Amino acid sequence: MKTRIINIILVTLAFAMTALALSILPDVVGVHFDIHGNPDRFGSKYELLILPLTVLVMQVVFEIVFAYLKRSLDKTDDEKVRAEATSNLKQIGIVSVVTSVVFIFVNAFTLYASYSSVSVSSPSVDIMKCIGIIIGLALVIMGDRMPKTRINSIVGFRLPWTMYNDVTWRKSNLFASYVMMLTGIILAICALIFEGIVISIIIISLIIVSALICTLYAYSVYKKEKNNEN
Repeated sequence: MKTRIINIILVTLAFAMTALALSILPDVVGVHFDIHGNPDRFGSKYELLILPLTVLVMQVVFEIVFAYLKRSLDKTDDEKVRAEATSNLKQIGIVSVVTSVVFIFVNAFTLYASYSSVSVSSPSVDIMKCIGIIIGLALVIMGDRMPKTRINSIVGFRLPWTMYNDVTWRKSNLFASYVMMLTGIILAICALIFEGIVISIIIISLIIVSALICTLYAYSVYKKEKNNEN
């Protein structure tokens, strides 16, 4: 799969960036930062390897998921099941790439913030502003993929109500995709306007509200579908 090759490149890039930073950073640097991008804890520069290792572990998990779905695909001759599994494999691949990209950007900002913590000539960076923009764009991309998934327990808007049948899954995931993309756009715009703790509050609030709206809609679709069957 092309996404696997992309993920290998992204993991390699994450470690290459970090290795380059480690070669020029002193032994002790800022390793944790407040919402304004100011260091609130100093430690060994090798703690900066945590994010690249996290990206690697995530890709191992995704590979396990790929292998599981591939085995399911190979075990059946049912064309519908094969089509659904193939579609889900593709969407999971895209989600894995987007997730890696988000972590790599966060890693890049963290490396720069660590460098800034020991270099008075480097301007500080508002990490929350950067993270808000990245998460917003990621929500738009992943939201666009949701309607293309089929019922499964790995990717998509998964609740007992949405997984009741094909109708509840299709309608709930289509609605959730619109909500997710709108949430991402609003978040990215807010991140451009606001700073620090305000962005943190906006991220949490938008995610809670959007999740609640999608859940209520999914339940209404489920109840209507059950009533129609009865």
